[in-house]
Amino acid sequence: MSMRYSRAAILLMLIGLTVMTVNIFELRYLVGQLREQSIKSLNERLSEAVVEKKQKDAPVVWFHAKNMETGYLDHPIKVFKRAGYVMKKDFPSKWDVLWSHEYPFTETKVYNMVKQISPHQKINKFPGSGYITNKASLATSGFPFTPKAYKIPEDKDKLLHDAKLKPDQLYVQKSNAHRGIYIRKVAQMDLASKSNKVFVQEYVMDPLLIDGRKFDIGIYTVMTSVSPLRVYVYDEEALLRFCPKDYLPLDVTNTRQYVVADDYTPTWEIPSLKKMYSDGQFSHKQSLNAFLRRKGFNYKKLWADINEAIVQVYLNKRAEILATTRKYKSTRNFFEMVRFDFVVDSKMNVWLMEVNMSPNLSSAVHPPNKLLYEQVMYNLLSLVGIASLTPHTLVDNSPDEEVMKIGYRDIQVDYNLCSSDQCSSCLIEKCQICLQCRQQHQTEFLNDAFLEHVHRRNFRRVFPRPMTQDKANDDSINYNMLANDVLMQRWFMLKCKDDVKRMKADVDNKPPKEYLHLQIRLKKMKQEEDRQAVIKQENRILLAKMSHIMKTRGRVDNWNGQSAK
Repeated sequence: MSMRYSRAAILLMLIGLTVMTVNIFELRYLVGQLREQSIKSLNERLSEAVVEKKQKDAPVVWFHAKNMETGYLDHPIKVFKRAGYVMKKDFPSKWDVLWSHEYPFTETKVYNMVKQISPHQKINKFPGSGYITNKASLATSGFPFTPKAYKIPEDKDKLLHDAKLKPDQLYVQKSNAHRGIYIRKVAQMDLASKSNKVFVQEYVMDPLLIDGRKFDIGIYTVMTSVSPLRVYVYDEEALLRFCPKDYLPLDVTNTRQYVVADDYTPTWEIPSLKKMYSDGQFSHKQSLNAFLRRKGFNYKKLWADINEAIVQVYLNKRAEILATTRKYKSTRNFFEMVRFDFVVDSKMNVWLMEVNMSPNLSSAVHPPNKLLYEQVMYNLLSLVGIASLTPHTLVDNSPDEEVMKIGYRDIQVDYNLCSSDQCSSCLIEKCQICLQCRQQHQTEFLNDAFLEHVHRRNFRRVFPRPMTQDKANDDSINYNMLANDVLMQRWFMLKCKDDVKRMKADVDNKPPKEYLHLQIRLKKMKQEEDRQAVIKQENRILLAKMSHIMKTRGRVDNWNGQSAK
């Protein structure tokens, strides 16, 4: 009996031991799970803290636009995010960059915020830029590269007079809304409008056609400063837009033959450009250049004329823009990218049609243009210095960091002049380029110009005009410009000289080394020796014959009794 109890007790002990062992393993498992969850939770909290810290320190871009949910600003938003920016809307309390799709300075709330702008903040619109982007103002400015235009009703009589002199000329009646455009004769137009925003413009009758299609050329252009004036164009690429229908035979009632709308035909659907653009991976601009070169056109002159037209527009409108900016603390907070649209006629003359204040950067209709728009945006942010390599809000830039980016030594030029006695008193005008003679605001815009030059990527400066080494050595400066522009042009000229002095030629232009066997020319010497040997041999034979003749008597005439000589 006791044996049974002993066995039962042992069995119970084994069962208890097994249960306890299982519990221990389960407890260890639960402890391990708890530890993993704790570590995971801690990591998540740390990650959230890091993200929150990064977002707190990250620069902020404030997008001010209507109907953003439609996606027309997706590419600018993506580029800003890739550059480390946090996007905000609805008038944030802190921001570094204001990206406004509309002209923001007429909105009271925005205007009041801009009036209190801090030095580190940037805005993608320039006060007064409407003098350039306003279609009526631009068309009636009298530029030689814009088709002649007439304000209605002020120039109505002049229009009717000119129309009689050009009975075959067609005209376009436009407004700033840029809607409902048709070409027609003046007699078919309603000239009773009293709005000063309506104008009539001559139509370019002989546009250059590619595969029978009329097209325009869009040039992305950036003004980074108005005083001194600095203007850049995106030199790597251009936007080509073709009309959806063939131009000829022209039906003036069919606007799809001569008006470039949002549903334009892209480069990759034009047969003469498709192979270069799609298969050869040429850009829009390169594809057009290759086509024009094959046709015998001077494409280099085309781009030079376009750049000069852009410069003339800014020079003409600069005074009005400058007057508008006087109500703000500084113009260094502003920059603006627009798109100049040109038409080319059959004689390769360029005609400026309009300037778009907020050019389309959406690839919704033409998806392959995504790369173009995002590259333009990234190059723009780099040019104006807001695509920073230091990922924190721009207001936190320390003095050491600013000096790291650019110091006084980076912008110093003409060391011989600035160290001479004649610049010790700063009375000579040319000494204004020196540090001891410059004003603070002049040093600031020279800093800006230097950084723009370093960060410009595919943008190229068109004003101040680029100069070659010969032009830099010419020392010719247009002193009819504003004082800041004269200083800016002189600085670029002296910088160019310094760069040339320090620059080593990329191509070795020394004459090639003449090796001994090339100098001696053994083969030619051997040929000459052989020739002289032949001559000597022939001379010896000739001499021997002459000697023989002189030593012997003549025998031909002996038969007739003639005595020997």
